[in-house]
Amino acid sequence: MIRAANTTKKILRLLLAYLTIAGAVTFTQFILEEAIQTAMFGTWQAKHDPDTRLLGINLMSSINTTLKQINRYIGWIHPLALLSYQSFSTATDYYIQASASDLLASPSIQNKPIRLTFHWTHADNYQEYTILRSGHLAAKLAAPPKSNPIQLQGVITMSGQTPLIDTTIRKQD
Repeated sequence: MIRAANTTKKILRLLLAYLTIAGAVTFTQFILEEAIQTAMFGTWQAKHDPDTRLLGINLMSSINTTLKQINRYIGWIHPLALLSYQSFSTATDYYIQASASDLLASPSIQNKPIRLTFHWTHADNYQEYTILRSGHLAAKLAAPPKSNPIQLQGVITMSGQTPLIDTTIRKQD
C-alpha cells in the first residue's frame, strides 16, 4: 500500500512538472499571439498612414519569426498548442503578405526597409539575380531561393507598376 502511494506521488510530481513546463511554453506562445494581434489592430487603424502600417508589418514579421522559432525548438512539448500556433503563424504570414501587397504601391514608403515571409508562385532566374512573383508583388534576390515561403528582408522599390522588395539593397531599419 505504501509502495503504491509513493509511486502515485512520483507520477503526480512528474505530471506537475510536465504541466508546468508545457504551461510556460504555451503561455509564451499565447503572449506572442496577442502581440501579433495588437500590431495587426494597429495596422487597421493606420490604413491611411503608410509609414505606420509598414512599421506594423515589420513588427508583426519580427514577432512571428520568434513564434516560429519557439514552435520549432520547444513547441513539441505541447502538441495541440504546437498545431494551433503553427496555423496562427501561417495565417499571420498570409496577413502580412496581403497587407504588404496592398501597401507597397504607396509612393511615400519607397526606399524603406521591409521584412516579411513571402509565399511566391513564380520565379524568373537571370544571370545575376532572381525575381520571385506572387500576384502583383515581386521580390529580387541575389540567388534562387531554397524554399517556399522564404524570409525576405529588403528595400521597397518599384519595377514599372509592380511593387518590388529588393533584397540586394541593404538599408538600416
